[in-house]
Amino acid sequence: MENEQIENLCRLIDAFETDDAIEVLCDMVESTHGAEVDGILAEIRIALGRHDHTLASVFGRRLMETVKGMPPVDHSARRKRILVIDDMPDVLDTVKAMLKDTYSVYGVTDHGAALRFLSNSYADLILLDIEMPGMDGFELLGVIRKIAAYEKTPILFFTGQATAANVTQSRLKGATGFIRKPMDARLLRERIGKYLGTA
Repeated sequence: MENEQIENLCRLIDAFETDDAIEVLCDMVESTHGAEVDGILAEIRIALGRHDHTLASVFGRRLMETVKGMPPVDHSARRKRILVIDDMPDVLDTVKAMLKDTYSVYGVTDHGAALRFLSNSYADLILLDIEMPGMDGFELLGVIRKIAAYEKTPILFFTGQATAANVTQSRLKGATGFIRKPMDARLLRERIGKYLGTA
């Protein structure tokens, strides 16, 4: 468990950023750290669920003290994480249902939530819709590629507007691939497996 991740969690708790703190916490509990650490993480989650930031902060400090000197977590055994960015909640639900048996799947409906997720957590692969309000997929891709941690991350556009112009523009903007909607579950898993080495 990285100290930077714990410090970020404590900062979010102290800033009363409950939703973002819970996202970071969910990321942390995916790995097993031992009974003591897992117990503290559970207490933090309960406190955040009750909006008791004072208690959550106390447990956050205890977590920092507990993990001092512990060996780093081996992330090689964890499930790969996929972030799905689409303004249609039913699409997010469909993709989650298709992939949940193999991957940890997270969904957001706008660029702001996507950038908050990528700042506070991480993704091994991103599925990105093109047509979204506020900032379309092409613009968002450009922003994500400027984040050092995501320069090489596989980012696949998936859209019902699979025109030649969109395919060409997606390549020019730095997308890794392109998937047509409606999605075929088998094809989606195959394409993702290819990029994540899980095929």
